[in-house]
Amino acid sequence: MKTEITLANMEDVVLANRDIIRPEGVLPIIVKDAVVDTKATLLYLPKPIIEQLNLTPVSPGKAITAAGISDCTIYSDVWFMILERRGSLPVGDLPADNPVLIGQVVLEQVGLYLDRRAGLIHNPYDDNDYPYDDNDWFKKAF
Repeated sequence: MKTEITLANMEDVVLANRDIIRPEGVLPIIVKDAVVDTKATLLYLPKPIIEQLNLTPVSPGKAITAAGISDCTIYSDVWFMILERRGSLPVGDLPADNPVLIGQVVLEQVGLYLDRRAGLIHNPYDDNDYPYDDNDWFKKAF
């Protein structure tokens, strides 16, 4: 399944929220055809997107996806938004010809669930309201 995801360098979002840089200094990237891969763990981005976001390499890691396990580099945190839900986490890299992969940790963090018939939906097993729906913290930069 494919979905839209908005990405930004989390360091830029924090700086904008502290009024250290202007909100226009945060340059989000909108990916309209990101692949929801429930066998993947993290958020994996192709190298060109990582370079566009100006992310910092943090450590070596493993990319765990439906295609199997491979070596990757873990990069600094990315702010993301899917279906109006916002979060942040470190990302792994993929070769340039790969799509953006949205893994299970991403879905769990923002309370989304992949229903094979209905698509990407708010998690029906989560009785709690999503804690950031009414929070402006991430909205200020945009």
